[in-house]
Amino acid sequence: QLNSEINILTSRFLVEKVVKEVGPETFLTNSYDQELGVIAPAPPGLSGRVRGAIGGVLENALIASGFAVRLTPREEAVKDFMENLTAEAVPNSNIIHVQLEGENRYLAQHALELLVEYYQARHIEVNAAQAAPEFFEKQVKAAEAEMSKAELALETFREEHGIVEITKQQETLLLQVAEIEKEMELAAADFESSRSRVEELKKALVDRSPLIELSRTTGRHNFSGDAMKELLLELRIEEKDLSTRFQDNHLPLVAVRKQIIEAETMLSKEEDTHTEVTTGIDLNVQSLELSLDTQRVQLGADEARLASLTGEVRRHKEDLAALASVNVRLHALERALTIAEEEYLQFRANLHRARTSAELDKVKVSNVSVVQSAAVPMTPVQPRKVFIIAAGLILAVLFSFAVAYAVEYFDDTFKTDSDVDRWLELPVLASIAEREFPECT
Repeated sequence: QLNSEINILTSRFLVEKVVKEVGPETFLTNSYDQELGVIAPAPPGLSGRVRGAIGGVLENALIASGFAVRLTPREEAVKDFMENLTAEAVPNSNIIHVQLEGENRYLAQHALELLVEYYQARHIEVNAAQAAPEFFEKQVKAAEAEMSKAELALETFREEHGIVEITKQQETLLLQVAEIEKEMELAAADFESSRSRVEELKKALVDRSPLIELSRTTGRHNFSGDAMKELLLELRIEEKDLSTRFQDNHLPLVAVRKQIIEAETMLSKEEDTHTEVTTGIDLNVQSLELSLDTQRVQLGADEARLASLTGEVRRHKEDLAALASVNVRLHALERALTIAEEEYLQFRANLHRARTSAELDKVKVSNVSVVQSAAVPMTPVQPRKVFIIAAGLILAVLFSFAVAYAVEYFDDTFKTDSDVDRWLELPVLASIAEREFPECT
């Protein structure tokens, strides 16, 4: 934000307004007095005219060679103003430090005050509300309608599904499913136990007769054999009687003889004595059958109980799945309501800012204030004379040493006898000083 303000403050638009207000010639000639304001420029002296002439020649040469462009007085003043204007943010603060350098300190102060004044007006224009409060009022009403619609949809959904606290309903169903699954495990164990018992009882009843031999008596007279003998005797008498009166093919005679043969055959199988066997119900088998019937009834009850618990668990899981689907829909409605509320609050805040900004724009109130007005420096910022003199002395001394060293280095004349001996490797027989015979030089 500070960088944006700095760009506005140092923009060419504001600089041109300041130059137009003060006058380009005033900036170029620095003809400004603290009390009189803009004054007529004094005619340049001889040195000024010489510098102007030399500068004009150089400028024309640079323009002719294409290294420079001819500027109007206004453009020249704007260029100098922008080159001497600096604005930077003070670290760890929201303050901008602005500085303008110039040959006339009073002119620099006046120009800087005008720049700050124009900047404050420009700041209000740039930061003015981009949308009218009426626009945000419509958005607030639309957002409020959407929020009411979302609230109604959520409330209707809760009433349709009887939702009070969906998390508690899920926890209750999960507990019920866990308890029923434990009962299912017990019912399954009972069912398997009953089925195993039924199988064992079936195996125990395999090849077992329901009757049992109670008593056996042997050596008893066979009264049925005596009866058959009497019947056989009667048949023989009758056969004898018929054979005396009829022929052999007489049908009654043939039938009687056939009965005699059958009676003799049956009588041959009969013994004189026989064995009497008395049977009764086997109580062990009866008890096993009773246990089997009882266990079958128990097996059916266990199977029915297991099926009932399985169906109950399935229904609870279906309820959980339906509840999860309802939960997803509930979260979607709650999320839609939250979004609608956030949009409503955002538009309300925008409406408040737009109304505040509109009122501030009306009275030209800005959130930018001048901490310190442009101050005239007591001493010139440039040139720094002490520094320049010290630097000049140091450079002069260094340059003197450099010149002396260069002269000494490039001087190839002989100064002493030792120079001749060292460089020419010849003995010196005699030497004549120049000051002894000046007329010979």
